[in-house]
Amino acid sequence: AIRPFSKHLAAKLIANTITKHAKDGKAHIIGISLGAYIAIDLAVRYPAFIRDMFISGIKVLPILRGPLVPYLMYLNCNLQKLIPKTLIDQAMDGTDVHSATSTKLSVSLCREVLCPISLADDNCWPDPWKARTMIVCAGKSDLLPTNDSEADTLHMRDIARTLNPETIAVVNPQIRHPWNRQKPELFAQAAKAWFEQEGIPDDFAQL
Repeated sequence: AIRPFSKHLAAKLIANTITKHAKDGKAHIIGISLGAYIAIDLAVRYPAFIRDMFISGIKVLPILRGPLVPYLMYLNCNLQKLIPKTLIDQAMDGTDVHSATSTKLSVSLCREVLCPISLADDNCWPDPWKARTMIVCAGKSDLLPTNDSEADTLHMRDIARTLNPETIAVVNPQIRHPWNRQKPELFAQAAKAWFEQEGIPDDFAQL
């Protein structure tokens, strides 16, 4: 892993990869959760490299400050290890949240990740971007607060529409924040439909 992590560095590295390997030097971009914020930064800073985007997981956290905040995030991310797998599977509709990640979680990494998801790195919302974008809002939240923010999703859509009126925001009340693991086939179908400019699945309603 390249450390310290930052949204801007991640976007730069992706742009470099697109330049070297993408057909015609452009790429379709998919980003979920933290990846959505990186994708937006990529589209803002390197618009020539982006064909269109499919992103999900917009829920801007309050700007959290104080020395204990990264530790609280670290604790929250590790709570699932203390809960029986069967209970997590039931509460998350079978969403795969058990797979090991390639990056080892640490307090310092939590500290770095907090910046982009609270907009604390730039202290403002992003600038508009040109890429045609579909922003998906996960709407399911019952025992667990696993939904995204409709208000933040709409605000991000309105920012993007400043430069591209084709950008849309949709919501699905049956999906949770990590829906790429909850419903991977639907995730792939929706992204494919958006990139190929076909009708998106009926599971989604425009905001």
